[in-house]
Amino acid sequence: MRFALGLILALGLLPAQAQEKRLKIAVVDSGLDFNNPDFKPFICEGHAHIDLTGTGFQDDIGHGTNVTSAITKSQDHKKICIIVVKIFKAFEVNQIPAYAFNQIASVDADIFNFSWSSGPAYAPTERRMISTLIRNRRHIVLSAGNASTDLSKTCNLYPVCYGRLFPN
Repeated sequence: MRFALGLILALGLLPAQAQEKRLKIAVVDSGLDFNNPDFKPFICEGHAHIDLTGTGFQDDIGHGTNVTSAITKSQDHKKICIIVVKIFKAFEVNQIPAYAFNQIASVDADIFNFSWSSGPAYAPTERRMISTLIRNRRHIVLSAGNASTDLSKTCNLYPVCYGRLFPN
């Protein structure tokens, strides 16, 4: 994500007004360890964080916390803030209900980070949500998971492989 954030800024992909304000990054994942004082200055105050699991924003498995750590490391808290969007409490990404994607698409963020893989299962509702974000000119960072898989020949990990389905 640090590389992607730097690339987005370097290429001037955000409108000028977005570059002058604190960037809002929605981390769509397993929540956040709100007890960690390192994250406190990075939390977007006054923005609706979303818990789609009904278990609260606390990260039950650590993945969202690790992703947030990678994003905030070496960043100035005056330049970025994090909106927590908790969509799973265990690795159950394939079970995200359709209504959740509508809520995610409505989040007021400059960049959406999806650092998880739902595996080889194509999910039409997940694709529609990403398509909606793209149509609404939202910036998205997608990950292929932690397997360091070469997707140049066979792209079968989602949501990162949806990128091949959208025009450049």
